Amino acid sequence: KDVDNNCEITIEELVDSEDTTESFRPNPNYPLSNRYPVEKVSWGDAQEFVTKLSAGTNKKYRLLSEAEWEYVARADTKTKYPCGNVGSCLRKVGWYVANSNSRTHPVGGKEPNGFGLYDLQGNVSEWVEDCWSINYINLPTDGSAWNGGDCSLRVIRGGSWDSEPRFMRSAFRDRETADVRNFFSGFRIARDLDERELKASNTNQPKQVALVAPSTPAMTSPAKPAVSNRPNQLNLSELVDKVETLE
Repeated sequence: KDVDNNCEITIEELVDSEDTTESFRPNPNYPLSNRYPVEKVSWGDAQEFVTKLSAGTNKKYRLLSEAEWEYVARADTKTKYPCGNVGSCLRKVGWYVANSNSRTHPVGGKEPNGFGLYDLQGNVSEWVEDCWSINYINLPTDGSAWNGGDCSLRVIRGGSWDSEPRFMRSAFRDRETADVRNFFSGFRIARDLDERELKASNTNQPKQVALVAPSTPAMTSPAKPAVSNRPNQLNLSELVDKVETLE
């Protein structure tokens, strides 16, 4: 089964994956529907999912790099949050400690960001591809993932249903042990566009990022450098040419 939405990977999408093991299935203390984001998955579980999805669809799915994640999370904004600089604005765009009632919620229930993507702030934190680095010094400047350093720790972004606003900033970074499973963590995936799709979406604009909304054709947005509140920020001016982001 293909994945064609713009939200976090859901329970339905994960359990539909061939040979899904029981360890993939969340086990929270409240009832869930298939539209809830999957949780209690490790970085390794996410990698297994994209490997199977790629094999089953003959398309290249993967986790986003940390640079890609921050680019789509900001959606051309320069504020602390995609909705502004005041933490209370998060009520419009995400589920967090102030409004979640200590639980996840079905994906897509809040307003999308400027790229039409949902739940980048809150609901569940999202694994990305990168190994953990304490800062951005000597990390790739082309938007690709960092695969050096301590790869027993992997980067996780976005904050969760249990996060305070300061942990929901677009620039906030965190890490977890790659094999940990908890009720705070899920993931979002990207698909590399093939040559035919790249040619069809070529508008002679510099550096495009292709995004998908649930019932509309693929849309493109020029890639611009993300602005971070942190020193040693990533230079995203050489962001990957084309990715399709799916959560």
